[in-house]
Amino acid sequence: MDWLRELQFVLSANLHGGALVANYPYDNYAGASELVKEKPRLAAQTSKSDDDDILKHISKVYSYSHKIMWDTEENKACSYGPPFTDGISNGAKWYPVLGGMQDYNYITEGCMEVTLEIGCCKFPNASTLPDYWVENKDALVNYLMTAQMGVKGYVSQNNTDPVSNAKIYIDDRDRYVNSTRNGEYWKLVLPGTYKVKAQADGFRSSEQTVTVPESGPIVVNFTLFPGQDPTGGATSIPVISSLVLTLLTLLSQILS
Repeated sequence: MDWLRELQFVLSANLHGGALVANYPYDNYAGASELVKEKPRLAAQTSKSDDDDILKHISKVYSYSHKIMWDTEENKACSYGPPFTDGISNGAKWYPVLGGMQDYNYITEGCMEVTLEIGCCKFPNASTLPDYWVENKDALVNYLMTAQMGVKGYVSQNNTDPVSNAKIYIDDRDRYVNSTRNGEYWKLVLPGTYKVKAQADGFRSSEQTVTVPESGPIVVNFTLFPGQDPTGGATSIPVISSLVLTLLTLLSQILS
């Protein structure tokens, strides 16, 4: 977690065994832990994030670059339930997990993370690792390449000095990314037109409307000036949803 806070992770993944699916946030939702205890069969339900579109996309990139993950006949063999369409699943729709790493990375640091279940065997023998490499190498490379999409740039003051910890918002999505100590930021989004806003304490916010092309990321730089927004900044950013607040509370309880 310290490493994640110190560096601006854009994209990450963790690899598991025991199933064949690319599993994306959220893994949890408000009231999930109680429902698991009382009515476990009803506990599995979709829990979407504001970045559901890009998380589905990067999950599909992995599954369709994998040798067999995308194939419902193959992934059904070890799903212990219905097959995974396209070889992907929303985490909570599969089964809720409290305090998982992909939710932590996404909620606290804005890092897009997917849990990759890469084989039916939970604890494969070391002798099978070469086979796993063959099945997953193209998928791993193509997954990493998805970091080269969306918007990126610098946040500065006076066009020179970097502004660290500026919050970068896309449209009205709750989850933002922070600029680094060098003023850099990166945010994964699909091709399309978006409003991108930069906001930092002690500065007036700045907003630009940009179109992200299919060909790769677009550079969007911001120069911030000292002061406050006319509204005092209170209404200039998206209101954090009750789901995100609940998940943040649950994570803080687990980590305390």
